[in-house]
Amino acid sequence: MRSRTSLDEVVNLSRADWRFLLPCPKENSFQHLVLLGETSDLPERLVDVGIARQVSCEVPSAQSADALVVLHNAHVNLKAAVSCLAPGGSLYYEIDRRSPSGLLLSPNRVQRLVRELGLTPTGLYWAIPNFIQCKKYLPLDVPGALGWYLKTLFPAMTPIDRLFEIGVRAITGLNSRRLAPLVPCFSVTAIAGSLPFAAPSILGHAALPIRLQKLSLRPFLLTSRYDEGSRVVVMPFTRESRQPLAAMKISRVASFNINTEREQETLAIVRQRLDGTMQDTIPNPFGVLRYGDLAVGLESYAEGNSLVVSSGRWRLPVRHKLDDLHLVADWLAEFHRQAQVKRIEWNPSEIATWIEKPLAAYTRVFGNTAGEESLFAQVRSGAESLLGASLPIVWQHNDFGPWNLYRDGRKLTVIDWEFGHDRERNRFGPPLCDLLYFVTHWRYITECLHSDNTQLQAFRDLFFARRRGGVAVKTIHHVISEYMAQLGIDREFFPILLVYTWIDRAVDRLARQRIWEKTVQEPRLGNRYVDYIRIIADNADQLFPLGRVGAH
Repeated sequence: MRSRTSLDEVVNLSRADWRFLLPCPKENSFQHLVLLGETSDLPERLVDVGIARQVSCEVPSAQSADALVVLHNAHVNLKAAVSCLAPGGSLYYEIDRRSPSGLLLSPNRVQRLVRELGLTPTGLYWAIPNFIQCKKYLPLDVPGALGWYLKTLFPAMTPIDRLFEIGVRAITGLNSRRLAPLVPCFSVTAIAGSLPFAAPSILGHAALPIRLQKLSLRPFLLTSRYDEGSRVVVMPFTRESRQPLAAMKISRVASFNINTEREQETLAIVRQRLDGTMQDTIPNPFGVLRYGDLAVGLESYAEGNSLVVSSGRWRLPVRHKLDDLHLVADWLAEFHRQAQVKRIEWNPSEIATWIEKPLAAYTRVFGNTAGEESLFAQVRSGAESLLGASLPIVWQHNDFGPWNLYRDGRKLTVIDWEFGHDRERNRFGPPLCDLLYFVTHWRYITECLHSDNTQLQAFRDLFFARRRGGVAVKTIHHVISEYMAQLGIDREFFPILLVYTWIDRAVDRLARQRIWEKTVQEPRLGNRYVDYIRIIADNADQLFPLGRVGAH
């Protein structure tokens, strides 16, 4: 058996995020978990990482299971399956109403069946968008959860999305319970026997803050599937609340506890650097709890709407989207002014640190094309021409995308600082990188660009064919210019920092990929940031020697 902390164990564990909807098992592991309808090698993984000591894929004859998980493709008789549950055992049961077997199984009918079988229902969840690609579990027995979801996280980026939203509002009045009969994929949790309510996973932790030690807390689960190192976020609701009480972040395996611990440290350090007004734009860290061998980070809830919603909504007036852009650029300039680490004189030593080292790292892992060699030579020449200039070194967020920014009126809150601080190397670096990252992804969202080809074309247009981009692209370059002016950055740094940003991203992306693959056969394949470098290399003559892009 592999070590419980080895990194290759996390394969497939996103399909087991249902465990965060079940009460914490005794001794922090299920002694005997019965998994029906399993996929791939999930049963082995559950044992490897300590979620369960024993996993059976068939119903045992004895009442020996303390957990029963019935996936949507199990095709089993529920009465026969629950016979294996010991008193107090937990049930997780998936129903796909688009399948022939699930067509007639409404939430009320399933919960009634569960009661008839001697179990006590403890939760009802909408799996969004489905069980295989599930990114959210919405608690359907919390009336206010639906309205919060549509307002905060549902971008309605297409006409179909907008019609869906209008229809849901009309039919349900934004009451989650009224939506329950209509959802295509839902799951039911229950406990064998007539037992007192048992809170799901971390919500039953005895060390939670007093204000979170409430009866019948329900989790809204956010389950990012970017890769298996991404964390699960538990957003606790009471039955009466219209928004979460806090945010709880937890990795799927203990190997990634460092991300959670690092974020709590970062939040505390960053807030200390800021004045009172800016402090309010950063979540307040409430500390780290232990859930078995996993670290759970608690922080204050970010009020408002995700900028994916604010800027991505279909047919939203352009002026509203541009207002988001201005608000973010102004916030970032002020943040980097207050969180500036130092101001350096650009000299050979700094060039070695911020130019030569990243270029060498890129070359070492990707090799160089002829175009890249020419581009890198131009970057070196441009860097040398700036000797004697000054440049601020700032605290970088490193994932400053619209999905991590929340707007409430004129206030922004910036979340997810897990990569903003590193115990081996503080995440200090050149300015502008966070802004370049944001405007690139903001344009994709505002233009509803989802395919690789359309996004790469938009990247090319953004930096090298601005006339095609209209007022949005013009405004992007204006806010870049304003940001650089506010931080006293020579405009000739723009092309150098543009290349540096995506070089750094490309190398980081490959390092993250290598966590999951022992050998990456084609390092360039699927690395979006390498594609950006290729586009920049193809258009390098527009950046050097003038270096005027983004500075007007």
